[in-house]
Amino acid sequence: MLNLLARAAGYRNHRTLRAAAPNAAKAAIATPAPLSVPAKPAVQKLCLWALWARLLALGSLGERQISARLNALRGFGDAAMLRRDLVGLGLLSRTLDGSAYLRIQQAPPAESQALIRALSAQPCAGSR
Repeated sequence: MLNLLARAAGYRNHRTLRAAAPNAAKAAIATPAPLSVPAKPAVQKLCLWALWARLLALGSLGERQISARLNALRGFGDAAMLRRDLVGLGLLSRTLDGSAYLRIQQAPPAESQALIRALSAQPCAGSR
């Protein structure tokens, strides 16, 4: 049974899994935990404004391009959800078929502006 579990995890057998365990524990400590969506809608909205501020107004972007930018800017892997939420909040617009996205230029609320200013002092996670 242990060999089956080890194979499902991508290891050759239970012994290779056990041998890799100390290294995996070190890697887990070194890598930050993925982010989750905040539970409170007000906090979600602030986070979306912060993402919106980091998206450059470059004109129309395709679905893959906007997903790549969102993946570079955040810490969890659901760019589709972020796109939908940004469109729902009115921060992005998209064509009916969803093939092109456009950042909508607008003034953020005061609370969002304070967060955007605080985050602008920090380097972006996706920038090199």
